[in-house]
Amino acid sequence: MPKNARPIDYYLGIELNPPDAKWIFACAPLTEMERRLRNLVNDIPTNKKFKLLKGNTLGFSKLKPVKDIASQPTTIIVLTSFILYQFDNKTQKMLKDEISGFIDDCGGHWINQEVTVTSHEFFIAFDGKKIIELPDDTCISWKWL
Repeated sequence: MPKNARPIDYYLGIELNPPDAKWIFACAPLTEMERRLRNLVNDIPTNKKFKLLKGNTLGFSKLKPVKDIASQPTTIIVLTSFILYQFDNKTQKMLKDEISGFIDDCGGHWINQEVTVTSHEFFIAFDGKKIIELPDDTCISWKWL
């Protein structure tokens, strides 16, 4: 963990089909978790630091909101959360190449939460190197590699 964590300046999410609020709240198993989710969802429209786009991740680097954030004096972190396995090999390569080119261009980093379906291996990679082993996709517990 970083010794001097810096605050996050902006969040930008891209989701093909963003879930509606009722579905998000129904997924919260604990009252406290639901309260936190409600606070987050209610804050999104007024929070200038957070933006959620409905769209496809392929071609993300060409989107105006992405370019706007990338032009700021900040460190870009691209987070992919268990999405690559959903694509065929060709599409995976296209997205990986786009992310790698994007982080190279802006001096950023890529955190990839991933699963290898054939071996049921769950892990987190930082800039292409596996750093954390996960027992499943809940990310409740982990092991540093």
